[in-house]
Amino acid sequence: MSKFRAIIYPVNIQKILSKTVLNLTAAGIVNTAKLDSELLLAYLLKKDRAWVLAHPEYVLEEPTLQQYNNLISRRELGESIAYITEHKEFYGRDFFVNKDVLVPRPESESFLELLKPLAKIIPPKGIFNVLDMGTGSGCLAITVKLENPHLHVYATDTSKNALTVAIKNALTYDVPIVFKEQDLLAGDKVGYDVIIANLPYVPDKMQDKSIMHEPKEALFSGNDGMNHYKRLFKQLEPKLIRYVMTESLLSQHNEVTELAKKAGYTPTSTDGLVQFFTKKL
Repeated sequence: MSKFRAIIYPVNIQKILSKTVLNLTAAGIVNTAKLDSELLLAYLLKKDRAWVLAHPEYVLEEPTLQQYNNLISRRELGESIAYITEHKEFYGRDFFVNKDVLVPRPESESFLELLKPLAKIIPPKGIFNVLDMGTGSGCLAITVKLENPHLHVYATDTSKNALTVAIKNALTYDVPIVFKEQDLLAGDKVGYDVIIANLPYVPDKMQDKSIMHEPKEALFSGNDGMNHYKRLFKQLEPKLIRYVMTESLLSQHNEVTELAKKAGYTPTSTDGLVQFFTKKL
């Protein structure tokens, strides 16, 4: 836990940032120590990072320093900036997050890029209904709706707490989305054109400090990380759903492709971790 006892109060921004970078680096947070220090101070002061960098001589009093110390201590223990500040940017927009949901990752923005060409085609040849399966914070479903207002967007999750977060974000952006507590497609009678499936895919044996604070039920999926996708594509076999997108580790892509083929889907394209499959109806 970081301590500032050696510093004589009051102290300015430049001095405290220098001290904090050393503390974070010593805790093993090397690549982002400087950025994290600046972001957390900006959050505490209710300023942006540019303001913090432009005011190195700004004096911080002891109560503020102690609050900052608490934030840095949480970061030293591996808690993400997003959970500490309860905010994370995704596709250029700010979303509320907490420990009930995964932190949105830039890799998942590939779903939106792959969806773009489909969304431009007018029904009946184009798409109409989109399901965001395992919505978490709701960032994907909400962004799909904001970027494509003509689409009908549904979002599901097995976690009531996660759905509470997603609904909060949807209300912030004032978008009409149908949220449902649901396990994959179990009991679902709605016909979808596209399923966006960002399901748990981390193998149980893969443990990493960077994800230790995130909800395990949203991360892990059996010994090979494929349990959820095995169940999903089994459910998809009899369904008339044209397009499915999945996110998984690159090392899992071949297995996901084989699961998709058995369910009648053809691999169409790939963008980073995201794969796009098509079923000929």
